[in-house]
Amino acid sequence: MESIRVEAPGLRAALDLVRALKGLHPNVTEHEEGHAEVEIPWYHVTSADITRVLNTTANWLADKDLPSAQIHFGERGYTLLPERDDLRRGRVEEGRAA
Repeated sequence: MESIRVEAPGLRAALDLVRALKGLHPNVTEHEEGHAEVEIPWYHVTSADITRVLNTTANWLADKDLPSAQIHFGERGYTLLPERDDLRRGRVEEGRAA
């Protein structure tokens, strides 16, 4: 597996995700069709980082009011949905980061 890649609807949204994933060395590629892709090199990623990428991306989707994102682990692709508001509120109320 070479990288984790997250498709974004545009460069601005991708850069917001990059900021949220700081410390994981993400890169952004802008495509001609107007969308962008955030790539996290696999050699930097631990199993805990995978969870962070998934949670951070789900929160990013909710913050941007996006319905879903395609996330790729090597050659395999998955559809990730946004974090549900009730789950986010519950974590905040319990004192855990959203």
